[in-house]
Amino acid sequence: MGRRHVVGSRDVPRFEERVGIRFQREGRLTAMVLVKPLGNGYRCREISARDLGGSCVNLSAQDQAEATVRCALIANLNHWFGGEAEPGDCSDRA
Repeated sequence: MGRRHVVGSRDVPRFEERVGIRFQREGRLTAMVLVKPLGNGYRCREISARDLGGSCVNLSAQDQAEATVRCALIANLNHWFGGEAEPGDCSDRA
C-alpha cells in the first residue's frame, strides 16, 4: 500500500537539504527534525483509514512535489494513515 522510496546514504545530505529536514541519530533510533525552508505555504491534512482526519500541519515547500514528500514524512512522524498536501493554511481549510 502506498509508495516506498529509498535514499542511498551518499544522497542523504542532498535529500535533507531539498526537503528541509535533518535526520538525527538518537541511540538506536533516528529522529527526523523538520527545518522550515523558504517556500510557499502548504497544509498537510491527515488521512485516516476512512476519510480525512482532523489533524493538519502547516509547512513550506518550493512546489507541490516537495510538499507531497514533506507531508508524507509528517504523516509518518505523526503515525497517520497518510497525508494530503495542498496549497493554503490549516486555518482556512474546509
